[in-house]
Amino acid sequence: MRPKLFLFCVGLTFLSFSQERLIKGVIKENFHELLKRELDEDFFFKELKIPPEKYYHFLEYYNPLGIEKLYKEHEVLKLIKVLRKGSEA
Repeated sequence: MRPKLFLFCVGLTFLSFSQERLIKGVIKENFHELLKRELDEDFFFKELKIPPEKYYHFLEYYNPLGIEKLYKEHEVLKLIKVLRKGSEA
């Protein structure tokens, strides 16, 4: 392998790694907003009867149950099930 080609390949690896870290950071920071947008505010505020001022606290309280992981893995039905159980408690 030529040195220039090797450096180019290494550069692509770092680029994709940094892009992946950037995407993970954006998802982590915007998890609450992305979830509210995807499931709709009515789901949280009307169906689950979570007061709007307690929305973030509700999600942080149930985050140890893996809701963020379920969201990232596109397991929306399992996520909804966990949130419904949480709102009943």
